[in-house]
Amino acid sequence: MLNKIKLPDSTLLDIPTGYGRFTQLFLENDFNITNADLNLYALLYQREQYLGTANSVVANVLDIPFKNNQFDVVFNFRLLQHFKTNKERCTFLKELHLTTKKWAIVSVYIKSNLHIITQKISSRKRKMTMIDLDVWREEVTNEGFKIVESRRAIPFFHAQMIFLLEKIN
Repeated sequence: MLNKIKLPDSTLLDIPTGYGRFTQLFLENDFNITNADLNLYALLYQREQYLGTANSVVANVLDIPFKNNQFDVVFNFRLLQHFKTNKERCTFLKELHLTTKKWAIVSVYIKSNLHIITQKISSRKRKMTMIDLDVWREEVTNEGFKIVESRRAIPFFHAQMIFLLEKIN
């Protein structure tokens, strides 16, 4: 997905970046990176690991503190499963829409029959929220994006899907 959208000197916001698991990938693809997270210690760790290669900013995904259209790409991985409501997801999508010039890459846990059955027979209570694919499509469209591409993290076995979104209005 990154290869489809990168241009020379592309800017990328990784929010929340955590400990920077994707920073090396972004560097290898020549993105100018800004890492943002609520966890200051994760940002400090990442800054130490990738000295001088990225900006670091303490930030909340529901109130992103950057200018409108500041980044070519906004990257968000493994966060949405923690949002319990449509309102939270739509607020998040609005923030992405404001911050990106054109692209967002987002991972979402999508409901599937396999995972519904697995959760019913498992004795362990899941804390993650899985979203119905049709609901996700509607939320994305309502917040001014279109889905350009989607892929399962692990086809048939994992509920996590990665979406390339394009800002359309």
